[in-house]
Amino acid sequence: MTIGTDWAVTDDPNLFPALEGMLKHGDNSIDLESAVGALTTNGALAVGRERDFGKIEVGKLATFIILDRNIFEIDSSHISETKVISTIFEGRTVYHSK
Repeated sequence: MTIGTDWAVTDDPNLFPALEGMLKHGDNSIDLESAVGALTTNGALAVGRERDFGKIEVGKLATFIILDRNIFEIDSSHISETKVISTIFEGRTVYHSK
């Protein structure tokens, strides 16, 4: 499972409210590890780019984000409040919060 291009378009491209929603969707909820996988490894696999993206491993392109909190160590009701501190794209910092 992965998220797709038919995901809702909003003025704020923050995916963390949606990530929290995946955990709180009644009988259709998934666990946090599966939800993060839908945003990372599963997406790379779905487009045949798992050799380049999806995990932080030697030999892959360094494309990742740094968050203001460890989402695996907080109450899931606070995941939607998560902010991106930095975005690294192919080894270059392309965004850093002020």
